[in-house]
Amino acid sequence: MPELKLNLTEAESLKPIDDGTYPATVHAFSEVQQGPKAQYVMVTLLISEGDHEGRKFYVNLPVEGKGAGIFVDFINKVTGSEFDVDDHEALEVDTDDLLNAPCGVLLKQEEYPKGSGDFRSGVKRVLRPLAE
Repeated sequence: MPELKLNLTEAESLKPIDDGTYPATVHAFSEVQQGPKAQYVMVTLLISEGDHEGRKFYVNLPVEGKGAGIFVDFINKVTGSEFDVDDHEALEVDTDDLLNAPCGVLLKQEEYPKGSGDFRSGVKRVLRPLAE
């Protein structure tokens, strides 16, 4: 096989970082995706300060079904709102309004794929913005 020159200018690190809580911002939303059980959007979160500033992490948020409350919880955390799924049959949100919203992320190292012995950092939980 001939030699290859990889262009790494847009490559994202998969190296694990310490478990813990980090300040972040909402960076991007994917289009609605079809999952095995429900439709969802993938949210890109960016660590906003410290040694890992600019590091991207991803969270999938269901837009329908039993898990849709996870998305409502996310909206509440990044906007400070208090929507309750018990009070609504539907909730319209413009994801552009959520871009750059501050939040916190609780990261935890996880073995991926399971049984491989390889570890990466993943979002355990999205939090309200961290106090400064």
